[in-house]
Amino acid sequence: MFVRVFPAWPWGNVSGIIGVTLAVWVLTGQLHLYGQGEALPEGPGLAARYPGDAGIANDPDVVFAEDFEAGDLQEILARWTDRRNPKESPFQLVEDIPAGSWGKWSLLMTAIPSKNNGGHLYKRLPQELDTVFARFYVKFPEPAGYIHHFVTIGGYRPATNWPQGGAGTRPRGDDRITVGIEPFGFSGKYPPPGLWNFYVYWHEMKQSADGRFWGNGLSPPEDQPVPVGRWQCVEVMIRMNSRPDSRDGELALWLDGKLVAHFRRGAPRGPWTGLGFRLLAEGGTPFEGFNWRTNPALKINFFWLLHYVTPESLRRNKVADLDAENRVLFDQIVVAKRYVGPIVPPRGSRSNAGQIEDPRFP
Repeated sequence: MFVRVFPAWPWGNVSGIIGVTLAVWVLTGQLHLYGQGEALPEGPGLAARYPGDAGIANDPDVVFAEDFEAGDLQEILARWTDRRNPKESPFQLVEDIPAGSWGKWSLLMTAIPSKNNGGHLYKRLPQELDTVFARFYVKFPEPAGYIHHFVTIGGYRPATNWPQGGAGTRPRGDDRITVGIEPFGFSGKYPPPGLWNFYVYWHEMKQSADGRFWGNGLSPPEDQPVPVGRWQCVEVMIRMNSRPDSRDGELALWLDGKLVAHFRRGAPRGPWTGLGFRLLAEGGTPFEGFNWRTNPALKINFFWLLHYVTPESLRRNKVADLDAENRVLFDQIVVAKRYVGPIVPPRGSRSNAGQIEDPRFP
């Protein structure tokens, strides 16, 4: 595998498939914004209009996109409003990309828990939105490790160019909301990196047993193990409540284009404690719905590509080796006003990732 290292802290024919995909995209209602209470789509989405994701950043409904195809690290980092690039294990571009992608490079983040806590790229979005779809591709190379916190989407009021604090404290309702989509090991019960789980802060979260307010964990109705050694498409939707007194806020998760969790009013849930709750396929208690905010001025305004690993998170999962590298690859990030969906391969692409010519140029 060819690797490009940067210095730390610098502050087959698939035309038929594409045609069918585009047709499905239209027929399933992708040409409008989804309102509260509407059924959510699966499979192809906005990305079907841009085979290989080439040119998707120019779509009017895309707020931010990153494919790590700039020529050097300076160009890449300049597109983000804050970054943490650990000098002991700096960011790298590697020739390992999701199948069907037009590009060549993905971003490798590495944490060495005995020396650093990993790194991040933080983007203050150019628009503040009430509904956001954030899609990214992720790959955990073998051997995988447990993490502490991961990719996070949310809003601060006022908006800032950097991630704010607030761990262990409950938001007021008009100041912040944070939604992390994270692998969770459940004290080492599941192989690393664990199961997909939301880690959420908002003003109606439940209090933890120690009297603090740590993020509530919200789990899909069925376990969703994080794959190791292959790329996965992850997409999150956050829809803010429409009025200060309403509970029509929503949260959803897609994996490889399949809707695996939709948290909304009336969805069956299990018991809700300071640890959070799990959606159920049936039975349980109807979820009250999210009242994410008490002031409509609080909107979604950041995307945080975070790979945060601590000795505590490893010990919690019964891991003693703090010197092992904990690595993750990211690619094809799209933050949009509509459902994005997985990459649709470009015409003439070959199955071996990393060998696709850029279809934007002859």
